[in-house]
Amino acid sequence: MPFGLCSAPSTFQRLMDMGLAGLKWTDCLVYMNDVVIFGKDVKEHLGRLGKVLSCFRKANLKLKMEKCAFGYERVRMLGHVVSKAGIEPDPEHCKAIEMFPGRNLNANEKAKRKWVKSFVGFCSFYRKFVPNFTQVAFPLTVMEDKGVFRWGQPERKGFAELKAALVKAAQLAHSDYSKNFEVHPDACDYGIEAVLMQVRNGHPMPTCFVSRVLNKSERNYTITEKECLAIVWAVKKFRPYIWGTKIVVKTDHHALCWLMTKKELSGRLERWSLLLQEKGRGRAGGGHPSRCHSLGYTVLGGWSRPQVKQWRWIKQVMIKNGSTQYGNFMLKEGLLYLRTIRFGQEFNRLCVPPEHRKKKGLMEITQVGEPFESIGIDVLGPFPRSRNGNTIIVVAVDYLTKWVEARALPDATARQIAKFFVEVVVVRHGFPRELTSDQGKCFTAEVTREVLALLRLSDRMTVPYHQQANGLVERQNKTLAIMLVMYVDESHEDWDEFLGFVTFAYNTARQESTNHTPFMMVYGREAVIPWDLLAATGPSLPKLVGAEDLMKAMIELREDVKDQLAMVQQRQKTQYDA
Repeated sequence: MPFGLCSAPSTFQRLMDMGLAGLKWTDCLVYMNDVVIFGKDVKEHLGRLGKVLSCFRKANLKLKMEKCAFGYERVRMLGHVVSKAGIEPDPEHCKAIEMFPGRNLNANEKAKRKWVKSFVGFCSFYRKFVPNFTQVAFPLTVMEDKGVFRWGQPERKGFAELKAALVKAAQLAHSDYSKNFEVHPDACDYGIEAVLMQVRNGHPMPTCFVSRVLNKSERNYTITEKECLAIVWAVKKFRPYIWGTKIVVKTDHHALCWLMTKKELSGRLERWSLLLQEKGRGRAGGGHPSRCHSLGYTVLGGWSRPQVKQWRWIKQVMIKNGSTQYGNFMLKEGLLYLRTIRFGQEFNRLCVPPEHRKKKGLMEITQVGEPFESIGIDVLGPFPRSRNGNTIIVVAVDYLTKWVEARALPDATARQIAKFFVEVVVVRHGFPRELTSDQGKCFTAEVTREVLALLRLSDRMTVPYHQQANGLVERQNKTLAIMLVMYVDESHEDWDEFLGFVTFAYNTARQESTNHTPFMMVYGREAVIPWDLLAATGPSLPKLVGAEDLMKAMIELREDVKDQLAMVQQRQKTQYDA
């Protein structure tokens, strides 16, 4: 890759992410050409090192030994020093801050302000290591605002204290998510700050320091509101650390102890109290009155909800019909109002004339082979997270029999998709010859490509933003979603528990295109359903003499289905090409 390209860093980062797919964040950390492999002990470290080197070998990437270091207990990376004890600023950078040049008295006022802003920004890179950073840097921060530039005793003192604070920056401990966190917020007249701590062996260990300056309106808050703002802001800043864990908030403002229990709050304190009471898992027992449907309706004048919704989607519809990639047609903010004349004129002026548009091609018919010879696969979702932690459904459909296989998964990673394809499709129905999918990341990832290469499958990717190319699976996704809606509860947390029953119902229902059920096309008989057991009867089975007759009947059945599908496809092609 040549030097100087503006897209070179992102392209190289993409290469590293693809080469180390599946190992990033679990076995190693990657930033550009820096790869840090970590482990709890030597054995684990060597195992992960072997995985990373194997990935580099598969990706045909070479390493220069002069730039490699192995078996280190302390690592410098991105201006930090990481060790077993914790993380701290790079001493070389701290030394550069300590040697930061003083102010040039002969410079103009604009250069002086730029010098102060540069110094404060330089120090802010390590502000998470400095307690009370806002308080120490406040005299210099105020100088960034417009006004008379002064360099008196408070400014010189702040400059010296900020240097000393960076040189003596605290070491931050690694987070231990098996233990509880403590949040220590505080506020003053001009700023708020907080410390995230964990108690280990009876000693409080800081994990992160945060602080900021209050804006003009926030400085007018009462002291109680400022202290509450410090709590709310600290919880938001520490959310990646404390989400899903128990925390203890320790504040020196006793009036906030009743924040979560007081019945009547007003203004911003009430909003902050609700913000801190984030919804958890749904309760099974209480809250029945709040879930009762309203017995009456209030009719308001003006626009109805369907009309408002229709107006909101006009812009997206016009853009989609004008150009899939937007092209030269862009609707400006504020253009779409009730002034439809202006909207129509702008659209006609910017839209590409019909005679200059590229004509659509003719419909290509997919040739149907034997059962499970051609498979279509797609991902449906995301859905609300179920009780089992699932959010998406991966669906596979056979082009001949219309047999559907579906499984609920927690996420659409390439490893999960490849595991579904092998365990559900290949193991149950054999190796297909062709697999049709869209260009989702889970289908184009290295793991999926390797599985398809090992199985020697012909993988056919559809055109982006063109769902009709994989229409069979897309139509099946719509059918599954409609069927699932009939059974889920109000919390929408049990949809994956009905997926197997819905799939069975579909596979035992007669298909209009084949005039047979998928179950009949696969097994040569109809499925026994609960109604047959209650009626003490069974499905009509053909009375055959032997295996040869059964095979002959199945061949004839499938040949008739192929002819039926060919007629349906030809009719669809005629309508599409017209």
